[in-house]
Amino acid sequence: MKDKELYAQILGIHKSWRVADVELKEPTGEVEVFVERKPGVQQTCPICGDASSGYDKRR
Repeated sequence: MKDKELYAQILGIHKSWRVADVELKEPTGEVEVFVERKPGVQQTCPICGDASSGYDKRR
């Protein structure tokens, strides 16, 4: 199993999302996992329930 697939299973990543990258921070031993939405997947607004393609990102 590849790193990205392993972390997706460990974190319970939903099928509309994917693990984009995994980085090990050597000095501290921290693992940084980058998750992003799969292209073309609609999201549901938690407030009104409408579908949206999304428009912004943040780290």
